[in-house]
Amino acid sequence: MIHWQLTSAQYEAAFFATQRDRLPYPTWNALRAGDDIELGRQRREAIDTLLPRVDDDFARLVHTLAEPQVRLHVHGRLGTDPGDPETQLRGYAGFGPEIAAVAIQDTDPEPGVSGDVSVSLCTHVQALTLLARMLPDQPSGRHELHALKSELDIEPDSDRGWNRPPTPRERLGRFFSRSRTGWGEVLCYPGPFLDNRTDGVEGFFWMDFAGDGRYYVREDSASYTVQPMTHDGFVGHARALARRVRELGSRSARV
Repeated sequence: MIHWQLTSAQYEAAFFATQRDRLPYPTWNALRAGDDIELGRQRREAIDTLLPRVDDDFARLVHTLAEPQVRLHVHGRLGTDPGDPETQLRGYAGFGPEIAAVAIQDTDPEPGVSGDVSVSLCTHVQALTLLARMLPDQPSGRHELHALKSELDIEPDSDRGWNRPPTPRERLGRFFSRSRTGWGEVLCYPGPFLDNRTDGVEGFFWMDFAGDGRYYVREDSASYTVQPMTHDGFVGHARALARRVRELGSRSARV
């Protein structure tokens, strides 16, 4: 595994060199220029400081980030206020035939200022492990839920009175209404990012509940699935997700 530490401006300059006009979600670079002249100066400075570090390995890294077969985007939020998270987690990985490349952005040092970016050229498994390590340590949760969407409109059994069992909708509502200390999404797409198209995207959520633990949460066309999740569980779910999207993308390309 090979690592580089970049400023967000250098990270952006590396992508611009591949003819991209945006950074992969959720990574970002804050523009703090007063006018176009200042913006141009800042970007030239980022390029000038990056060029001496460019070698064959760095070129492979940037190519894999910009032109992957499959890509994973991880965006998390830590804190108890959903509208004002204390910390945001930002990670992105591109997977090629043989290698992977990962970009993990430091926490924003202050509002409106983008953090530095650690980029790595590594194996597929190492990439998934780096993404999993972004999340804070948490025990796995203690509950498991599965609800069919077709069951969510079932009316409660009034004949049972106060002793009736909760409906599937009530069980889900009680579970998700609890206080969270962290939550985020993992999105997987086939191919390179070119614009805001979401063709072929699949994903899942992770949620940390106070006094309980971490969960894997997935919604598909038919149901909701909630399962306890460990660090290794995150790696396993992300790996299965990437394989599924890769296979579906290959089938679409053959049609």
